[in-house]
Amino acid sequence: MTMIPVLIGTFACLIVVAMHTAVVGAVIVAIPRAARDATRHRFFRIMRTVLPAALTLLAAHLLEIVVWASIYKLLGVSSDGDASFYFAFINYTTLGYGDVQPTSDWRMLAPMAAGSGILMFGLSTAALFEVLRQTALSVETVDEAAATRPRP
Repeated sequence: MTMIPVLIGTFACLIVVAMHTAVVGAVIVAIPRAARDATRHRFFRIMRTVLPAALTLLAAHLLEIVVWASIYKLLGVSSDGDASFYFAFINYTTLGYGDVQPTSDWRMLAPMAAGSGILMFGLSTAALFEVLRQTALSVETVDEAAATRPRP
């Protein structure tokens, strides 16, 4: 077995990790800051932070799947050329139906896509937790400030 598929898979993983890290950094910094002064009601503050964060992270996952699909298409990994996006999607999400098979030369790319998908979903989970934590802390701060404010 040649090392070319492993090198290409490693390069693809590096691209995906870099993309996702940039998005996670933006989500953790920007979204809680943007929603901090939006409302004092806890429910709406949580909705205004977690929902955009989750949608942004899902969009990042779709772009990362497109990266894998583009590599599959470029290399002719799938025997059915039109199935590149589907093949990338089922590998990235570790679903792996097995109905689309890679050509034998490129078999190592599928588990590498699955590994990067697992890692990126874990990173997304951690990012959502951090956004929720930051939101909870800001809600507590607002509640404490309101409780100590003198009433007329």
